[in-house]
Amino acid sequence: MTVMIEEISTTRKKVNIEIPVDQVTKEVDSFYKDLGKKAKIKGFRPGKVPRTILERHFKEYAKAEVIQKLIENTYPSALSESHLHPVSEPAIEPGEFEAGNPFDIPLSSRSNLRSRWRDTRDCSLR
Repeated sequence: MTVMIEEISTTRKKVNIEIPVDQVTKEVDSFYKDLGKKAKIKGFRPGKVPRTILERHFKEYAKAEVIQKLIENTYPSALSESHLHPVSEPAIEPGEFEAGNPFDIPLSSRSNLRSRWRDTRDCSLR
């Protein structure tokens, strides 16, 4: 997983998370394997539906579910890795998703300001 941070303003950051091909492929395979166990398609016994048939019937559903799962799995670790502390929920704009390509997740969010406190030990109170 590659995380790139772009500073839009002092409080607004844009984080681009790139998920490698092997992780995307693993997630897609896992999803279709689980779906194959549960799917009921006329003409096939439960658990015996070929993947090509599953892809034909559930392509958009699988795409949405895999994107959601990839975001859930990588977003928290990307934030902790980049030491960001968002104040609000990020605006997620998932990019193009294809099983054989890396997946990009651009996020934009407001984050805490890193304030610099000056040393107040030498200040006296009146």
